[in-house]
Amino acid sequence: MERTVALPVGEVSGRLGSMAKTDLMAGMTALRGVLINMGLVTEAEYSRVIEQVQQELSSGAITWPFFIAYGQKPG
Repeated sequence: MERTVALPVGEVSGRLGSMAKTDLMAGMTALRGVLINMGLVTEAEYSRVIEQVQQELSSGAITWPFFIAYGQKPG
């Protein structure tokens, strides 16, 4: 069985939303050096994107699909 939950992202959504935002921003920060070193984006472009993402996350209208899969071992 599986289930998809719309996980709210951002402080407006409480503790869970705040943790989701922290995870998302940590991932984006970790990718910064890799993407810049590969020449896929400039430092200024990446900084601008990070700023836009933080603004959108502050709106409280962002959700992140969270997938839950579960089953039961045959008896």
